[in-house]
Amino acid sequence: MISPQVPTIILPCLDTLVCSVGFGFVQAMLAPHATRPEAEGGAGMSEEDVGFIFLAMGSTYVVFVPVVSRFVSIKCGKKLLC
Repeated sequence: MISPQVPTIILPCLDTLVCSVGFGFVQAMLAPHATRPEAEGGAGMSEEDVGFIFLAMGSTYVVFVPVVSRFVSIKCGKKLLC
C-alpha cells in the first residue's frame, strides 16, 4: 500500500534532480565560454575570474537555502506534509 506522503517526497526529489542537471549544464558550458578570448566571442576572463563566478553561485545556494527553508517551515508548518 502506498503512503499518502509519497507525493510529498517524490516532488522534492524530482526538483533536486532537475536543478542538479541545470547546474551541471551551466557549469560545463560557462568555463570554456568565459575563458575564450573576446575576439573569438568569449568573455576573455582569467581562470581566477571564472573561479569567482563558481564561488558566487555556490555561496548564494549555501546562504539562501537554509534561510528559505527556515522561513517555509515557520510559515507553512505541517501544511506541507499533508
